[in-house]
Amino acid sequence: MLYFKKVNISQYTPSEVEFCVRKESIKRTMPLDLDFSSINIGTDKSFLARGGKNGLTFTRIQTSFEKPLPKLVSKLSIEPQEAYYKIRLSTLATAVFIGFTLLWFSDLASTLLGGNPLEDFVKVSTIYMVYLALILLEYKLTISKVDKAIRKNILLYQ
Repeated sequence: MLYFKKVNISQYTPSEVEFCVRKESIKRTMPLDLDFSSINIGTDKSFLARGGKNGLTFTRIQTSFEKPLPKLVSKLSIEPQEAYYKIRLSTLATAVFIGFTLLWFSDLASTLLGGNPLEDFVKVSTIYMVYLALILLEYKLTISKVDKAIRKNILLYQ
């Protein structure tokens, strides 16, 4: 998959961050791209996580209210020299992003060639920008949850 952002965690080791994220996670065995569950009440956990031999994959738990936000999947490597975790869009969110991008480019070409009125291009551009804003919002929420998990659990790591 295509990871679009690396978030540095140089002040902590990957094992410390993994411990903190695992403490705030509900364990999953299926790939997180295929997990469409939402939890509305009754959990103090922040993430759904799936451990593997290459590292920990996790995503932020979304409530029903947050379902329109695109899902981001993060991967934390267990290699000690890699002091970062990577973030990517889930498979469905990637497909929607590619669809919106193709729609935007085709509408741009049609508008430039005179086939579409400018109002249609503005509508498509607005929808595209709203989706990009939702991706940015989910990114900010994910980063803040990881930081909160680290601050909350780092003293428990021994």
